[in-house]
Amino acid sequence: SYQDIKGQIIILLAKIFYRFSTKIICNSQDLAEEIRSLSKSKNVTFIYNPTLKQNFKKLSKRFKLNKSPFKDKNKKIIISIGRLVDNKNHLMLLKAINLLKEKEKIALVIIGEGKNRKLLIDYANKIKFRNLYILNYRKNLYPYLLNSDLKILTSNFEGLPNVLIEAMALNKPIISTNSPTGPREILLNGKAGFLIKRNDFKSLSSKIHLFLKNPKLFNKKKLYYKESLKRFSPENSLKKYANIVDDII
Repeated sequence: SYQDIKGQIIILLAKIFYRFSTKIICNSQDLAEEIRSLSKSKNVTFIYNPTLKQNFKKLSKRFKLNKSPFKDKNKKIIISIGRLVDNKNHLMLLKAINLLKEKEKIALVIIGEGKNRKLLIDYANKIKFRNLYILNYRKNLYPYLLNSDLKILTSNFEGLPNVLIEAMALNKPIISTNSPTGPREILLNGKAGFLIKRNDFKSLSSKIHLFLKNPKLFNKKKLYYKESLKRFSPENSLKKYANIVDDII
């Protein structure tokens, strides 16, 4: 496929040119290890994105949500944010919901645009899941995140998924695939959120069921949010970039 060819070309170019770089900076530790292995370069490091440069709490209260499903207090709202493409694997989430006996007590909000919109709607109709809401991308996603009950990430691959950091900043419980790279680091190897295998919709379903039956287990993981979030401040990132520049000069 085009994506396969494109990926192979990128890997080939990386092998050729990365070894001539004075410094290669990645946005996660796991990605840095992959690039180090790929390029055979010893000049690879990582600096996390300064995600916390925004005031999420203020932005999340910029406007109120008065439409379904947010006005329905009888349903738990699961939110997934990302482009409607194969890599984001939203279909995995619908497959997981289909296994739940409590699926009528859930509303799924997906915010994103892409080629898989019809696929997801058709599958929801097939399993008779009537509580799927697909919204176009919004510049300010935070009111939607704040008013949801559970953040789920089902990606097959990531760099450093900022949406997990944002969910933590708004104190939302998290389930994420343990995809390369980023989720494992952000969630402190599972201490700050539940990690599941990619494409394992049965495991995802059991974790959603656990959330519905025993939310206290998810609240315990929030105790590690502060420890995780301090890594993503602009001050930390700026200091590391300044140190690299000083070393090079």
